[in-house]
Amino acid sequence: MSQEKPTYRELLEQEIGLLSALSLALTTAKAAIASCRIQDLEESTVIQRNLCEQLEAASAKIRRLDLVTTQGEEPSRVAELRERWQKAHARVQQVNKEVQGVLWRSQRTVNALLNAYRMFEGNYAAEALKQTSNRHAAQEQA
Repeated sequence: MSQEKPTYRELLEQEIGLLSALSLALTTAKAAIASCRIQDLEESTVIQRNLCEQLEAASAKIRRLDLVTTQGEEPSRVAELRERWQKAHARVQQVNKEVQGVLWRSQRTVNALLNAYRMFEGNYAAEALKQTSNRHAAQEQA
């Protein structure tokens, strides 16, 4: 049983599918970040990493193909696939930039909250200590 090598067209279609799946995973990650669903973000990150590995392998296979192998393909079909690939690639880049923006804004928000907490930490701690002391004193009198 001989195993046929995949054609250029088949590999390009595979890569387009992987790019679409990566775009979806990035969109899921963006929604998870916005909703503070850390577990969903972590799961999406694992999926993204896996898809990137698959994309790397598919790209390597395409690069290894000789130009001769594309000669048997229908030129209009190959051109259409390349156009679909470019659109899928552009979509991944766009969603990736959006995710980076959401992560950056989230990091700024977390830093601002931490700074605010640090600034008021002494005030809140003193008030909590005062309230605890007052309750303790009231319990001792009773």
